[in-house]
Amino acid sequence: MNYGGFWIRLGAKIIDNVITGAVGAGVAIMGGVSIGLTNPNSTSFPPAMIAVIAFQYLFPIAYTTFFLGKFSATPGKMACGLKVVTADGHSISYLRAFGRYFAEIISALILCIGYIMAAFDYEKRTLHDRICTTRVIKN
Repeated sequence: MNYGGFWIRLGAKIIDNVITGAVGAGVAIMGGVSIGLTNPNSTSFPPAMIAVIAFQYLFPIAYTTFFLGKFSATPGKMACGLKVVTADGHSISYLRAFGRYFAEIISALILCIGYIMAAFDYEKRTLHDRICTTRVIKN
């Protein structure tokens, strides 16, 4: 297998973060404007804002799980010619894609050392790849 290296994976991650960030910002702006238009003098936390905040957390999970489960790659990975597979080269399931998203949080929480591991591993695996027994390969 031809593994995806650290820098190309970083590029794919940046693309995905721009996409999810733009969608999240759009929802936040629309939600904030609609909340402000309904009662601009309110100091309470309106229920609509709770929905906006929930979307901010849930959209990246759904985005990653859907694209990895359906196509073995997020749009960022597709743009960089990468895909996520099992150790034996098969597509990953939606459940593994879902778990991989949360394992990726662990990679980030430890000062991104989980991501940096890819630069030093012969199979270019990150911590979340090791946890979920996945590989990122060049398509």
